[in-house]
Amino acid sequence: MTTHGKISAFWQNRRAAAGAEFAILALVFAGLLLGIIDFNMILYEHNRAEKACQVGVRFAVMNDLVAPGIATWDNAAAGCFAGDPIPANALSPNPVVCDKTSCNGYGYDANAFQNIVNEMGSVYSRVLTDPAVHVEVKYENVGMGFCGNPYGSDIWPLTTVTMSGPKHQFITPLVGALTSIEFKCEATLTGEDFNTCENGTGAPWC
Repeated sequence: MTTHGKISAFWQNRRAAAGAEFAILALVFAGLLLGIIDFNMILYEHNRAEKACQVGVRFAVMNDLVAPGIATWDNAAAGCFAGDPIPANALSPNPVVCDKTSCNGYGYDANAFQNIVNEMGSVYSRVLTDPAVHVEVKYENVGMGFCGNPYGSDIWPLTTVTMSGPKHQFITPLVGALTSIEFKCEATLTGEDFNTCENGTGAPWC
């Protein structure tokens, strides 16, 4: 048989064609399966991150302020008398932003911050184990509260807990080699209940 005949016979040979087709389709379906797993993991991680911020801010507004000076704000020195509304300029800087090392004003309570982080970690362990995770607690005066409050902080700032840093690396071929997604979350509540829960171990509603 000539060389041309051998080549022609090779291309016309259908033996193992089904196996080759199966191998190609198997690769396609494996990629689809990994993609489904990837996106399910993304949704799961995103939901856990969101829940961590919600739990963190709830804990933050019912326990000690990370910036304790806000709670001891002197209304008399500010010319604000008992029962008066909180002045818009009561906090300076406004907002007060705190992270794992410091606040930009009104002191810093490292234990209060760590308690918030620990509470977030109880629902999303990466908050405690992933060094890339960055948590911030922000207090913003929006005029809520009243001067001379005998039961707690005069100022009831909007309290926001944010988290960023944790990433999901895709396992899907090709996509996974190029792409990762960072999970971020933010949750906000008003801070009228500061110090009511004794860092989570007091009243049963905590």
